[in-house]
Amino acid sequence: MQKQRLKLSRKDKERYAKIRHLDQVQRLDPIDFEHFIGYLYERQGYRVYTTVTSGDEAIDLYLERNGINAVVQCKRYGGTVGQPVIRDLYGSMIHTGSQEAMIVTSGRISAPAEQWAAGKPIHLVDRYE
Repeated sequence: MQKQRLKLSRKDKERYAKIRHLDQVQRLDPIDFEHFIGYLYERQGYRVYTTVTSGDEAIDLYLERNGINAVVQCKRYGGTVGQPVIRDLYGSMIHTGSQEAMIVTSGRISAPAEQWAAGKPIHLVDRYE
């Protein structure tokens, strides 16, 4: 799978810095949402890589920080992310040899998905976080 370092223009960074409300996030197109999430992880000190749009094997972003590698799936949803999405992401984490996985959604994470992820190195971030 091909990955490349996330490159954001000054204009994009300024625009992302102004996002404060969920309705602003929901108006982003899916690729812009991925870049916004990458921007947020960069601000937390991660080195962020994007994948090619098609054939990404349930991975939208790769993160590196302090020798730890993680894969991220971004879901700009109004609804709920279910257990199958979490299972697919976990499989991608194992397949790539990453130590962690993150699902980031503008929607909600279902209770069965939360239960399935419990005890695994999967971080669930939804509209409430």
